[in-house]
Amino acid sequence: MVIETVPSEEGLCEKRASAGGIWKTVTFRLSCVCRTATGPTWRLQIIKSSLSLH
Repeated sequence: MVIETVPSEEGLCEKRASAGGIWKTVTFRLSCVCRTATGPTWRLQIIKSSLSLH
């Protein structure tokens, strides 16, 4: 399995994973929601998820 991380605009990240010629691309945004005594709370928002064959 191959995993690539592709940074893009506005704090969006793309992760691409390939297994057996099938690529899965997930685009997501990490945002810091609030800071607490134990540290910041992060929210992961999935923008899109797609599968493609190569």
